[in-house]
Amino acid sequence: MFYRVRQVFVLVLCAGLWTGLLGQISHALTPWGLGVSAAGALVVLPALRLGLRPGLAAVLLSGLWLDAGGPPSDFGRQAFLLGLAFCLVRHVRARLPRDSALASTATAMLVNLALFVVSALVGISALPDAGAAALRLLLDLLLGQIVTALAAPWFFALQSASLSLVGTGLGPSPSLRSTA
Repeated sequence: MFYRVRQVFVLVLCAGLWTGLLGQISHALTPWGLGVSAAGALVVLPALRLGLRPGLAAVLLSGLWLDAGGPPSDFGRQAFLLGLAFCLVRHVRARLPRDSALASTATAMLVNLALFVVSALVGISALPDAGAAALRLLLDLLLGQIVTALAAPWFFALQSASLSLVGTGLGPSPSLRSTA
C-alpha cells in the first residue's frame, strides 16, 4: 500500500515542478500575450506504466494542482480533463510501446492537443470576441506543442528517476508479445 502512495506522492511532486516550469515560461511570454499549456505530459507515464489506482490518483491530484493556479470559476476542469485523458490513454496502452521515449512524447503531444482543444472550446464562450482570440489560441497551441516535444522526454526521465530514487522504480514494462 505504501508503495503506491509513494508513487503518487513522487509523481505529484514532479507535476508541481513541471507546472512551475511551465508557469515561468508562460510568465516570460506574457509581454506578447502568449502562454504555454503542456499538461499532456502529466498523463503519459502514469497511464502507460502504472496501475490504474495509483496512476489515476497521481493524474487527478496533478490536475487539481493545475486547477489551483487557474481561475476559481472552473475549479476541477483540469482534473476532470486529465482524468479523462488518463482513461483514454490507458484504454489504448496495449497498442503503444511503453518504453519508447519517442512514442511517449508523441502520445503526450496528442494528449496535449486534445486537452488544449477541449479547454479552448469550453473557454472560448467567455471571450468577448472569439474571432480575435483565434490567432492567440493557435500560437499558444503551437508553443505548447513545441515545449512538449522538447521537454517531455526530460520530464519522463525525471519521473522515472524520481520513482527509482524513492525505491518505487517502474522496472521493465511487461512485454506485449508472448515468447512462446
